[in-house]
Amino acid sequence: MTKKADWELIESKNPEDNRILERIVLKKDFTRKGKTVPVYLVADAWDGKYINDTINQFMQYNSGNDTLSVQADDRTLKAGDQAHLIVYIGHNALMDYVRTNRSQFSNIKASKDNLVNDAIVLACKSQPYFSPQLEKLGSHPLLLTTGLMAPEAYSLNAAIESWIIGANDNQVRKAAAK
Repeated sequence: MTKKADWELIESKNPEDNRILERIVLKKDFTRKGKTVPVYLVADAWDGKYINDTINQFMQYNSGNDTLSVQADDRTLKAGDQAHLIVYIGHNALMDYVRTNRSQFSNIKASKDNLVNDAIVLACKSQPYFSPQLEKLGSHPLLLTTGLMAPEAYSLNAAIESWIIGANDNQVRKAAAK
């Protein structure tokens, strides 16, 4: 995503949490309403054997219950539940819980102080599995999928680019699909 989409790599490190293999921070300047706005993207690469923890963390962020502060570019970035956009990319493990124990994520409750965040889930058939939970948590399901897919960075980049300039939900979805 950094080379073709002109995102600048600000930092790459291994966090203390051994479930997370790498955390990167990217930055790109956008023009919004005639002003240049720096946008930061904090991305964690989770070890696949912790997929349940990964989805649980994504849900916690969307519920407003877990803040993540990241030092980068001589500033503190408020990520986690204070991010404007929270994204999950990967396997839709919630499909697996239809047959097993999908309820592990249903016990997460929205914080009364939850800021409404937009959420993107790039995973196979994410809409029917993630949307009801995200709405319950007070998060806005901006871009989810209805079919099988291989999540790629260019889809996320297109969605972010249209979202940051103020596109509506349908325009964001069309940009990602294109």
